[in-house]
Amino acid sequence: MDKLQPILKQHFWILAGLVLPLVMYGFYSANGQLSAATQARQETLQKTLSGVSPGREPNTDYVKKLELINGFLGAAVDDTIVEIWRRQQARMTWPALVAQKIPQEFLGEFDQQVPFIYKSAYEEAFQKLEGRVQPVQPVDPMVRQPASGAGVSNQKVILAATLPQANFGQFGVTSQEMWDAQIDLWMTALLLDAIVDINKEKDSVSEAVIRRLNVLQLMGGTGTPTTSDANAGGQSGEMGGMPPGGMGGPTGPAMNASVAFPVEQEFGPSVEGGGQMSGSMEMGGVATVAPPRRYIGDTEGKNYLERGFYMSVIIMQNKIPDFLVELANSDWPVQVRRFQVGVNPYRTTAPASEMIPGSEYSSSPDMYSGSSMESSSMPMSYSSPGMNASGMPMQGAARPNKYATNLPKFATDALNHPDLVQLDLCGIITMYKQPVEIMAAVETRKQAEAEAQKAAASQQALETPAPETAPMQATTPMATDPMTTDPMTPAPAAEIKPVAPLDGSVAPETPAAPPAGTPAAPM
Repeated sequence: MDKLQPILKQHFWILAGLVLPLVMYGFYSANGQLSAATQARQETLQKTLSGVSPGREPNTDYVKKLELINGFLGAAVDDTIVEIWRRQQARMTWPALVAQKIPQEFLGEFDQQVPFIYKSAYEEAFQKLEGRVQPVQPVDPMVRQPASGAGVSNQKVILAATLPQANFGQFGVTSQEMWDAQIDLWMTALLLDAIVDINKEKDSVSEAVIRRLNVLQLMGGTGTPTTSDANAGGQSGEMGGMPPGGMGGPTGPAMNASVAFPVEQEFGPSVEGGGQMSGSMEMGGVATVAPPRRYIGDTEGKNYLERGFYMSVIIMQNKIPDFLVELANSDWPVQVRRFQVGVNPYRTTAPASEMIPGSEYSSSPDMYSGSSMESSSMPMSYSSPGMNASGMPMQGAARPNKYATNLPKFATDALNHPDLVQLDLCGIITMYKQPVEIMAAVETRKQAEAEAQKAAASQQALETPAPETAPMQATTPMATDPMTTDPMTPAPAAEIKPVAPLDGSVAPETPAAPPAGTPAAPM
């Protein structure tokens, strides 16, 4: 063992000298590969990081998709506008004499002969408008009338108001006057239909919800409300003492104007310059009055028209919300801007203690008392007597209202109900203009969509392969196949072979069939 120790030591150092370089080589080699991989990974991550957007540049994909959504919503808006116009046309009817000669474009020019025909047809159309509300018919004072309304049907409203009407000139009618007159007929019919609807379940004025129509006027304004009760837009002179509605308002000693209010407070002045005369008489000028505004606000550049209205009715007080709902649910958009309620001025049997101004519907019972009668708060529209369709003075006057006088006794007695009140209200009717450009764009878009769908269907038909059908192969049936034999031909009898007995004996032979004509053996 002593001799082996030096040899083992030598081997140890020899092996150590060989292993140490290998270990160092392996270490540095692996470390270098790891460093290279780390460097490559860092470069990859750095490159990816440099490609991340800081978020300040526009997202083109988002913009494209947003444009697609906006285009879809814009098309839906255009479709809605066209649908509103088409629904509105259901009430835009004309007299039969001129119905076939109306221009295709809204507010377009008529042929030269059409205004003269319309002038003669307007009177009949206006009479139908008055009868629309089912008014109480006047009576002959020389004929005795029944004391009550029993047996009298379809007479539901005392039509004391003079409805808006056009007074055409003597020498001709312009296309604009025709449109103005007809539009007012449509809007007036819209308001009257609200009265008709709320009275539809009633048989006579003695049961009606609205029993008297005192005022119904259409007007315009600047669209800027005013808080002044002064005569900001009315006519000057004696007309300043007229109630809203001018000459078309309620009349009689029992009239109560405490609930009336100036419409300028809602619509703004209707006459530029306060209705003052222009021109100089000393210099030979002609005194003129600026025509009142027909619509509310500036309608140029807008796709709709807004016309104000004022109404005064005698109504059952518990049905006031229902009447406001009827107006809001009209075929055309109607918004009620303001209303005030007061006592029924036509009740003659009420005790003095019940005749109080205002009611719970008013903001203040005496808020407008004393001011309504002191100002011509409602400007005279073209429908007032002495005005033509353009709002200018003219010769002649409006046709008198035949339903305002000679009322039967049962009609006046119907106004004595203790639940009746006077309701004054104003609001705005919106009428849409014909969207010519939008209609053309919608029609073009729908045609393009139809052509695209047709092309897509044709392309799909070309790309869809026709179904493959297997060819019919004729097969010759085998003669021995029993299923191929003629069913009318009897099958041949099978040959019966004798079977050997189990005991090993010889089976007897089967006797042959006797020949034909051999008599059978006796039994």
